[in-house]
Formats: sequence, structure tokens, C-alpha cells
Amino acid sequence: VDLLAIADTYHADRILLARRGDRWGVIHQVASVAATAPAGTSGSATIVDGNGWDAVSLSPGARLVMPIAAPAGPIGLEIKVLGQQAGQPVPDRRMRLVAVGLAGGRPLGDFTVPATSVDDWQVVRAEIDLRPGESLAIEAVDGVTIQSVLGFASATAPAGWHVAETTPDAVLLARSP
Repeated sequence: VDLLAIADTYHADRILLARRGDRWGVIHQVASVAATAPAGTSGSATIVDGNGWDAVSLSPGARLVMPIAAPAGPIGLEIKVLGQQAGQPVPDRRMRLVAVGLAGGRPLGDFTVPATSVDDWQVVRAEIDLRPGESLAIEAVDGVTIQSVLGFASATAPAGWHVAETTPDAVLLARSP
């Protein structure tokens, strides 16, 4: 629904979405934007200004909460994490995904970002399922810097739109005549 409101605001007649298999990229949250929202972080979290990018550095125990409009069913996440820093290698970094709602936190899984001396950015993939009213929290077990989260879910063209074209990596929606 937010996507359609944006398309309407800009009088767009096309929407381009990322694609992974039969899932569409219906979620894209930038960490630095989520961190500025009320209750966007807890613990020691710092926004990092990069050269053309921003990210959020989480100290051990800190959380970044991303309020996402979760579609029904499984979501394939791609969490973009800062790799080597200023040419220096980084060790393994552990993080935990938690569904946060009115009933508290529900663990979704623990993940390790592998050590690297060459990768500027790394992508951690995870499968989650959020319930209505839940947000996604990324909790640092070790220090970790998060740039963004992409989410891929089963989707269809909304009313008034149709699939105009697809590639292995993208789907183009167009307004129906």
C-alpha cells in the first residue's frame, strides 16, 4: 500500500522491484533511517556517515528495530553488513534476529557474519516470518554495522497494476489501462 501511495504522489506509471526467484523485493529499510525513529535503537548504537552510504554501528547487546509492513508468509531477508573497515580485516560477527511486538520479543535466529579482509560489504540471508504487529529487531551479539535490510516475499500486482516485464533480478509493474 505504501508503494502505491508513493507511485501516486509522483504520478508514476511504473514500479521497478528487485526479484529473487518468485519473490518480489517488497521491503527495503535503510538502517540509519530506522535508527532515527522513536524506539529505533536500544543500547549503544551510532549512525555512521559513509561516503555515499550511511549505516548503524551496534555495540554488543544493542538493537536496531525496523518497523516493516510484513506481508503474510515467509520473508527472505538480505541484511547488508559492513565488512573490512578502512582496509583492516574484521573477525566473525554474531547477531540475532528478534520479532518484537506487544507480547515482547520472539527469537527468529542467530547468524554469523564471517570474517573478511577483502569484502567492503557482506550480505547475510535469513528466512523469517513476522506476525501482524511485529517489527524486526537486529541485536548485536558482537559489534556489527548494519547498512540496510531488503525483504523478498510472495506478491502479486496490486489492483490497477500488472506485471509488464520480468528479468531474473527484477519485476516491472505498470498501471493497467
